[in-house]
Amino acid sequence: MSYQVTWHNTEETHATIRDILFMYVEMAESGGFFHNIDTGSFDALRFVDAELDVGPHHAPPVDLDLLRMGSAINLLCRLNDCWVEHDTIELPENDFFREAVRDGKFLHLPDIEVLLVETFSRSSSELEGWLDEQLRFIYERHVLAYFARLSRS
Repeated sequence: MSYQVTWHNTEETHATIRDILFMYVEMAESGGFFHNIDTGSFDALRFVDAELDVGPHHAPPVDLDLLRMGSAINLLCRLNDCWVEHDTIELPENDFFREAVRDGKFLHLPDIEVLLVETFSRSSSELEGWLDEQLRFIYERHVLAYFARLSRS
């Protein structure tokens, strides 16, 4: 079951978004995905498929797209760290990626879902260079685009 954003947990949700924004700023200052980005202290897998609980009133003021995408970017940072440190992503601690895709956690984020499926279908030698290109695309499409949208507001 996905995390439900309610009026009762908006403080936790806003703290998560704050971590995401700090992560985005660090990525922008450094030019993309790099080793050891400060991804904050939240459980990204918990928020990647979050939903707004409208309930009997209007929904809490939360940027659901930022919450979901920022959580996915956080997970990709972890995957990138694994790749940089071990030259492989085939480690037991990464099995949750396959489970999350299988469980539909990335249905709201189809480009991330496709990237994960393709990444885990490739050998380590096939990931060399390719993964960096894909992460660059995701960075430009989502992190830089977020700042571009803000600048036009």
